[in-house]
Amino acid sequence: MLFPMAILSMDQESDRHFLERLYLNYRTLMFRKALSILRDPYDVEDAINDVFLRLTGVVPLLRSMDCCTLRAYLVSTIRNASYNLAQRRLSKERHSVYDSEGLILSAQPARDNTEDEILRVEQIETLKQALSRLSDREFTVLSMRYFEEAGDLEIARALDISPKSVRTYLTRARRRLNEIMKEITGDGKQSNE
Repeated sequence: MLFPMAILSMDQESDRHFLERLYLNYRTLMFRKALSILRDPYDVEDAINDVFLRLTGVVPLLRSMDCCTLRAYLVSTIRNASYNLAQRRLSKERHSVYDSEGLILSAQPARDNTEDEILRVEQIETLKQALSRLSDREFTVLSMRYFEEAGDLEIARALDISPKSVRTYLTRARRRLNEIMKEITGDGKQSNE
């Protein structure tokens, strides 16, 4: 795996060393996550480079995160970068017309999905707000399960609980997240009309 060029080109030495350590500590986790989405090691390298290019601009934020939050942030970022890359490649393939020699003859413009995008952004913001209101333990359980796709045993080790307790913690955390999201969106209120 090649070292991301964005890190090597940084001027600030302390930030460069911080991102180098971050890369070395989390590259395997990020690679596995991206590979599960992209299925191509070369695309995975592109996604990781994209992520570290973005991370060069948010080093102070990264430094302020605790270990669990940082890990969840990185997994979420590589997942999003992988989906974006896959979507761009799929869109390019879907909207291109090739001649018999494989040359692109023309490209069709993608449909305008502005309303869908606005709704998706609103849902993401609501979820971010709700996640920020969870306790550290609730956030860790959910992020490990759904962002990192960790199993019960891995979650149990990280939280120093029994594997049997993981399901209980997950249920409570999901219930709490659902309650918070209803509070934020106002869906928890029943009208008598």
